[in-house]
Amino acid sequence: MARRPRVRFRTGGGVETWIVSVVRHRCIDVLRARRRRPVERLDLTLQWPDQEDPAADALQTLARDDTRCALAGLPAEQRETLDLVYFQGLTHREIALRLDLPLGTVKGRIRLALDRLRLNLDLRVVSDVSATADSRSVLVVDDDPSVRTLIVRVLEEDGLSVIHAQDGRQALQQARMEPPALVVLDLLLPHLNGAKVAAALRSSSDSADTPILLISVDRALQHKAAQLGAYAYLEKPFELDDLLAAVRSGLANRHCRTGDSPPTRPG
Repeated sequence: MARRPRVRFRTGGGVETWIVSVVRHRCIDVLRARRRRPVERLDLTLQWPDQEDPAADALQTLARDDTRCALAGLPAEQRETLDLVYFQGLTHREIALRLDLPLGTVKGRIRLALDRLRLNLDLRVVSDVSATADSRSVLVVDDDPSVRTLIVRVLEEDGLSVIHAQDGRQALQQARMEPPALVVLDLLLPHLNGAKVAAALRSSSDSADTPILLISVDRALQHKAAQLGAYAYLEKPFELDDLLAAVRSGLANRHCRTGDSPPTRPG
């Protein structure tokens, strides 16, 4: 039987010395290779485009909410089939094997689910489009329940019809279902802030001309009013008389532009 040749190391150094030497030379080779590569300096004067589109983000969030509600309205077996085919990426045959169903049944469930999903979404769109703005309707959006309740009470006592929302998503949903004649909008909101809500309202044909009264505790945000197309800004805490005056002014300006019937006040 052939004998295995022995591995001999140089005298004058052990295995550790040999390993350290190999690693050292390898590191030197890597560093030399890096130095030979051309390096371009980063141009710090470049102006990167702003990709943020608050209106698109807000509308996309609404679309996701609408789709989620439409999916929730499907029967459980149809919803499960859609989940397997669109979210888990299974083929019709793989779904049939997993659910122990005939292939034709799986295809039928998917077709019925898509038809019903499309119908649910179309019904939501029709209900949104068919809604028209009431000349006395004001949407109040504020996440502070005490402030929101106070504003609602004051405006209702002035003869206005008030709807309210506690965050940005709810505000846009309310505006779609019941378009307001005016919006009292807090800038600091959860989920979608007031700036994104205002941008979404401005991007919609149904609410592009709706007067927006911005309110906030931060005086530094006052400059946002003009940027977002708001006609007035009130800093919290504000006087209720100032709020009423601002709301009446906004409704009067809307009446002059659109010819709507002016809101009536209680006698």
